[in-house]
Amino acid sequence: MRERRTLRETGIAEINPALPDDERQILALFISGSMEGLTIFAGFEMPWNAKMPMLETLARRSFVHLARTLKPGEIKMNLAPGGQRPDPPRADDASA
Repeated sequence: MRERRTLRETGIAEINPALPDDERQILALFISGSMEGLTIFAGFEMPWNAKMPMLETLARRSFVHLARTLKPGEIKMNLAPGGQRPDPPRADDASA
């Protein structure tokens, strides 16, 4: 829990200070759970342990990109009942 709080309060807030605290909390939970989930496959004495450095690189890049590119309200909008992201305008759409 302390690691998640630190991640939310320092790491994510520094990367994307525009995200509200409740969305930073959800993102920190997702990142923490994802990292912990990897240990089942690539943790100490597990079959994919030798690949852990590559998995860490992928995770780090993915999590930083996610934290950097999320916009305020985006997580809540997608988690709300019936909430869906609008499709981005197509390049050939004259009304966009």
